[in-house]
Amino acid sequence: MLADPQLLGENSSADLLEEWHSSIQPRDYQLALFKEALQDNSVVMLETGTGKTLVSVMLIQWFARRADSIEEHMRVLSLTSDQSQPIRRKTRVFLNNTVALVYQQARVISENTNQKVHAFVGAMGLNDWDDQVWSKQWGCASVL
Repeated sequence: MLADPQLLGENSSADLLEEWHSSIQPRDYQLALFKEALQDNSVVMLETGTGKTLVSVMLIQWFARRADSIEEHMRVLSLTSDQSQPIRRKTRVFLNNTVALVYQQARVISENTNQKVHAFVGAMGLNDWDDQVWSKQWGCASVL
């Protein structure tokens, strides 16, 4: 899902930055990467410690806020065909290559967004989980 300026408003990226309540302030190059990622699929390649996580956090929060706004707008206008059927929520998946990074990223995302974050590592016995367990995990978190 890419940002649609007509649907989301011209100042959508500025809106998030104005309401950014994190103690971590983005640098100019992080803002540029954030804005670029809103317009096109992106892969961010930076050295360790230069702020890839903050760019991800900003994107996660931005898309979550827009999804909430769109969902509320649809409910107010009664555009859903079946009011008893909830609008399907988006889940964001964040991958890491080490267990330590899984927990570090989960903590940072949780502390800097309003999203429910679940961290998963192989030692949790993921290969033994059935569809019911996975459905429950996917259903109660917005970032995995």
